[in-house]
Amino acid sequence: MLPNHLSHALQSKSKDGKWAQRVGSIRARFETKFTHWNQQILHLNHVLIRYRYLVFGTVIATFLLSLSMLVSGVLKFTAFPDIDGDVLQARLLMPNGTPLVKTQQTMQKIEQALARTNAKLSEQEEGELVIASTVVYGENPDYQDQGANLAYISVDLLSAEQRNTHLQAFSDLWRKELGDVPEALSLSFKEPKLGPQGRAVDIRLQSDDIEQLSQAAYELKNWLKGYPGVQNITDDLRPGKPEFTLTLKPDALVTGITSADIAQQLRPAFQGSKLSDIHVGLENYEVTVKLVEQSMDEYSDFDNFLIIHPKSQVAIPLAALVNIEQTRGSQ
Repeated sequence: MLPNHLSHALQSKSKDGKWAQRVGSIRARFETKFTHWNQQILHLNHVLIRYRYLVFGTVIATFLLSLSMLVSGVLKFTAFPDIDGDVLQARLLMPNGTPLVKTQQTMQKIEQALARTNAKLSEQEEGELVIASTVVYGENPDYQDQGANLAYISVDLLSAEQRNTHLQAFSDLWRKELGDVPEALSLSFKEPKLGPQGRAVDIRLQSDDIEQLSQAAYELKNWLKGYPGVQNITDDLRPGKPEFTLTLKPDALVTGITSADIAQQLRPAFQGSKLSDIHVGLENYEVTVKLVEQSMDEYSDFDNFLIIHPKSQVAIPLAALVNIEQTRGSQ
């Protein structure tokens, strides 16, 4: 007999016993299932070992079948797929010597085509497809040099998650709206990429004859344009700046004038000759003398240019002393 205040001790022991019985039954069922599956796996291992050559051949055949599906293209797979970007650039290359005004006029055509493209494709979007555009003159990411003949425009679009237009579709329509740009040496529409990048297709031509090499490059580019999907075809054989080549006539030496005399008078006339420096307070001004712009912007200005004889001081027309040929310098 226990006092009433000790009766809870027996109740606690009874509850622990019931909990132990539940845990024991769960453990027993788990051990039964585990033993059953263990026996099944052991039986399967015995079967695989008995027919080991068949199993090994089946594994090799499955592996070869997997490779063949990738190589044949039945199973489409791309290790690092290209993700549609949000920035597109139109990169312009004009001939060397092109003034900035001419480059700006061409870029205005590109911007107008961009506006038409944005107006058409924005109808499929919830808002304006083009967020912002930036025009940069004097640079081109495809070329290392700088000059007034280089420019590009960078267009920021809606993010790929928010728009329904693919970047390639935007580029194709922009190119179609612009049409041909005959005054440009190269115009490419590209997506800027980070890190080192190369060309998808790079073909090298080699020859000692520049004219033959230029003709071969021209024919190759036209041939590549015949393949659907080939875009942004360029070559690095660019003509140099326009030049005038002056060759002394055989009978010019009789007058006593040499090519050095002609060069010494042509250079300061067209490029300017520094006379002196004038100091006004803290400012320094350089005095340079040269021909006015209206006297050196046409081919006929060479014919009208007068060469002063170094001894007799007689003025002789330049065309009477030299042969003038319009050429292009080497790039």
